[in-house]
Amino acid sequence: MDRLGLDSFELIVANIIAQTLAAIMGDLRKRLAPQGRAILAGIIRERQPEVEAALVEHNLTVLHLDREEEWVTMTVSHLASID
Repeated sequence: MDRLGLDSFELIVANIIAQTLAAIMGDLRKRLAPQGRAILAGIIRERQPEVEAALVEHNLTVLHLDREEEWVTMTVSHLASID
């Protein structure tokens, strides 16, 4: 993201495994615009708690959760952006 020359993004989409999502959550938070949204996909249901713990650690919250079979997709934002 640094190579794009942008500080923040209104929308971030990441379709990668839960372990990687948790590992990059701090960077994702830094790049997410104050009113932005991130769509996190590719999460196996049994690893959902790992991603949720990373969200809490980085002051992000789930706005919407979708489940299809063993897969989970989360739409998240900064805690402060909830009206």
